[in-house]
Amino acid sequence: MRNLCRYFEHNLASNLKLNLKVFWRYCKSKLKYRRRLGDCKTEAGDLIIDDSAKADLLNQYFASLLTQEDIDNVPDIAQKYHGLGTS
Repeated sequence: MRNLCRYFEHNLASNLKLNLKVFWRYCKSKLKYRRRLGDCKTEAGDLIIDDSAKADLLNQYFASLLTQEDIDNVPDIAQKYHGLGTS
């Protein structure tokens, strides 16, 4: 089995310029992994296993980090550019 694998990799490397798609497909197959999100707990201590419930929980958390700006109290900025032709 090792010899077959070695032969395949040698053949793949020798024909690299002709078979780029095959090479990258082989590379992806060796590097592919899936990272899953573990179970989450709510503030009440309930364990969440369902993926959609995890997504909702994370959405609520990240939405709570965003702030609403008070656009009524925006300071005035003095104009520094007066256009062309003025000194």
